[in-house]
Amino acid sequence: ARENLRAQVGGRSFDAVRVAAADAWRAALGVVEIEGGSEEQRTIFRTALYHAQIAPTELSEEGGRYLGFDRQVHVAEGWHYYSDLSLWDTFRTQAPLLALLAPACEQDVVRSMVAMLEQGGDLPKWAHMIGYTGGMIGTHSDVVIADAYLKGLTDFDVEAAYAAMRRHALEPRPHGGRSGIEDYVELGYCPEDRVDEGASKTLEFALDDWAIGNLAAALGYADDAEIFAARGRNYEHVWDPERRFFRGRYSDGSWVEPLLPTWPFDPQFVEGDGWQWRWMVPHDSAGLVRLFGSEERFVRRLGAFFRRSTRRPDTLLPDAYYWHGNEPDIHAVYLFNDAGRPDLTQKWARWVMRTKYGTGAGGLDGNDDYGTLSAWYVFSALGIYPVAGSTDYWIGSPLFPRALLHLREGDFEVVAHDAGPGNYYIQAAELNGEEWTRPHLEHADLVSGGRLELWMGPRPSGWGR
Repeated sequence: ARENLRAQVGGRSFDAVRVAAADAWRAALGVVEIEGGSEEQRTIFRTALYHAQIAPTELSEEGGRYLGFDRQVHVAEGWHYYSDLSLWDTFRTQAPLLALLAPACEQDVVRSMVAMLEQGGDLPKWAHMIGYTGGMIGTHSDVVIADAYLKGLTDFDVEAAYAAMRRHALEPRPHGGRSGIEDYVELGYCPEDRVDEGASKTLEFALDDWAIGNLAAALGYADDAEIFAARGRNYEHVWDPERRFFRGRYSDGSWVEPLLPTWPFDPQFVEGDGWQWRWMVPHDSAGLVRLFGSEERFVRRLGAFFRRSTRRPDTLLPDAYYWHGNEPDIHAVYLFNDAGRPDLTQKWARWVMRTKYGTGAGGLDGNDDYGTLSAWYVFSALGIYPVAGSTDYWIGSPLFPRALLHLREGDFEVVAHDAGPGNYYIQAAELNGEEWTRPHLEHADLVSGGRLELWMGPRPSGWGR
């Protein structure tokens, strides 16, 4: 401890260290410049950008030394070792935000995960300080690693990482693997008579499998890519076509009764109810829409989900419908894009930004979960949102007339003409001077530098349909 203090602080005064810390944060926050908007919106945005970069925790000290998962001292040479990886939360927004705005940090996060694998035997599920935890469900290291690799952060032992991802997708693992994996492999879902919270686990395992398939394809493993892509559709096995809800089923194929689609929580699900988990297919939104029978029916049900949602500041209980304070449904507003109604994505994304964030003590709608909710705001205010585990982004409704992102390969500018109060809706768009009609962007469109120009208005248009 004394050696670290000497090397990192030396003879500097408290005030000098304080100024250096402020300068370091100013540089980190300066990666995005915004113009316009209200003072409150700018404060929320900059606070969110700050919160989203507090985690993870750097554990390597002076000289790169850190205590590994094998309880031995190791040295990170030329990189930083991180822990406290709340992956069930952060894979959705915070990890993709670091991949975009702080790629050197996210590269080191993945290196750290591979070090945990080498020293502890498995990839982390929820890494806490110097050890594994079995926190939450799924193995979302799959999504984070695939997301990073596909976005060009490839300086790690990807073959070792892929082999570990494949192992915990096929067999039980000692350090927080997939609970119920044997039944999932056999049946294509997690049966409730053998696996707790089987409906949620099936949905998240399918998402993880899809991410593994994406990485397999990038690495040239065509057979694996096909297998895991097919497993990415296992969410279909817990879809009740009559009730049009995901729900638990037993090993004999019968449904668990009763289905409790709203609060209180149904034990078939993790931290949520049937309405909130109804949309938990961010990786295959087209497939989810098909389960409803038509785009029109999907839009009606998703619209009802948001219309029934209320904010209740007088209670600690979550909303029974859209619950922004927890993770499973926070992507749902962007699903309208893939059902032919991007105008509703624009409308409801602005509603979430307006009602679920503030500058007071209740400025977040729930546990920020290592910057997850804050990263949601940063992305949404910029007018984009990541499909984690891929290179795809949805387009939403930018909050500010101008935002400039200083990215590794060049600056990317988002210009939203007339993006004032009430002007939620995109009327037309151009990418690098060319007409743009899709409500999606690719990671390469952003990091190579360029300009997304949007014309906003007070009424829905046909743009993006």
